[in-house]
Amino acid sequence: MMFSNLWNKRKAIKTAKSWEGGLKTLSDELRSDPDIVLEAVKEYPGAFKFASPGLKNDLDFVLKVMNIFVDTKSTYFNKRGELLLETMEVISEPLKDNRDFILQAIGMNAECFSFASKRLHGDSNFLVEAVEVNWEILFFCKTKISGDYETNFLIAQKTYGDALQFVAPKWLNNKKFILALIKAWEEDEELNFYWRPNIWLNELSERLLSDRDVVLAAVSLNGANLQYAAEKFWSDKEVVLAAVKSGDGYSIIYASKTLQKNREIILAAVSSCPGQFKSILTLSPELNSDREVVLAAVSCPDLGDDFELVAESLRDDKEVVLAAVHAYGFNLKFVSDRLKADKEV
Repeated sequence: MMFSNLWNKRKAIKTAKSWEGGLKTLSDELRSDPDIVLEAVKEYPGAFKFASPGLKNDLDFVLKVMNIFVDTKSTYFNKRGELLLETMEVISEPLKDNRDFILQAIGMNAECFSFASKRLHGDSNFLVEAVEVNWEILFFCKTKISGDYETNFLIAQKTYGDALQFVAPKWLNNKKFILALIKAWEEDEELNFYWRPNIWLNELSERLLSDRDVVLAAVSLNGANLQYAAEKFWSDKEVVLAAVKSGDGYSIIYASKTLQKNREIILAAVSSCPGQFKSILTLSPELNSDREVVLAAVSCPDLGDDFELVAESLRDDKEVVLAAVHAYGFNLKFVSDRLKADKEV
């Protein structure tokens, strides 16, 4: 009896794999067999629509099917988006209303959210949870996002500014809301010094773009925000210093011409972001022979091959060279012949 069942199963698998509609020709019992259906789907992804209602309602099995498509080694990987959506279309309604399943599905493709139940689309708490998994689900939300403070704040906070376009305008123009948002990011331990959210000041009203408290907080978080601030702040030394000290020395390019030449700001820029030394030289080429500026820049591995741009006289300066080589060994090829022969170097 066992041999007969095994033979029948192998025969069923062969039939199911013979063409896309092969699974459809099998009995309800065989179309309820996970092994048979999985083999059919591996051969013909569209065969899943012929699986039994029970399998279409089986969370673990449906995820197993979907994982076939997102496997980078799968021949279907390049069509994964299309295949995932086709799968979502035919699964059971209860599964489309299952929080755990939807969260896993949107982790594979944000558009899967468009098949989630109306109840989940209208659940603000679930929406915030889903945004943490994949904020792009907001493009496929079928109901209007709640206008309350908490929902909008959490969406903005957890997406690090990427989803500000979905935040209600009244909150984007609310000073307390924006300052609280920036403070939350500043206190976020998952953010490192070299990557901070861009508040996208261009999303805010002109009133807030001209508000010194908002601009100062925004550029302190991420210097790149300086480009969106009202022009008057490009000449504000305190604001520009805060921007270049944020870890984005490159933001000096958004400062006024006068402040781009300010020595305190230049030193702060190269110290906080030596990797931008080359860019800073485009503003003030003469800085390549400024010993204090060069020493500040070469003390960090981020300088890379930019040491080649340093004036020859400083590439023959032992203190400068030692700092440069210690930070990045490959800088040795740019030092003077005299110091290449120095055993201490």
